[in-house]
Amino acid sequence: MGINDFRGGVGIGTYDPTKAKFLPGYFADAVCTAMVNLHQQCPNARFVWVTPLGDYTNTGTFPSLGKNSNGNTVWDFADVIIKAAQFYGNEVIDTRYCFSNLTTNCFFDGLHPNALGMEKLSNFILNKIYNILG
Repeated sequence: MGINDFRGGVGIGTYDPTKAKFLPGYFADAVCTAMVNLHQQCPNARFVWVTPLGDYTNTGTFPSLGKNSNGNTVWDFADVIIKAAQFYGNEVIDTRYCFSNLTTNCFFDGLHPNALGMEKLSNFILNKIYNILG
């Protein structure tokens, strides 16, 4: 969830995890639906959500600040994941700061990490998981 929704122009909708019914087709509602369903189906599990990476295809701006057809940034989508994870008691790993505009050599195409990028990303996520597990 995240970068494909961003690039596909999916609307974020209104983030409100307390509403009675979530609407299909909106990112915020899809995230809330997924979290509710996972907690209902696996009540004893711990969930860790990972925010989408930035989009490094536009090298003229810091990643993720370019807007999609709805006027949203990737960070807007990441913010929904973070807020919902906090609301539902999930952990979250925010990958938005894993890379900087100085590490664009970590990507094949500005979006998909190459071997160097995967190593950097996996170390970043592994360290966060260690912190979460204590």
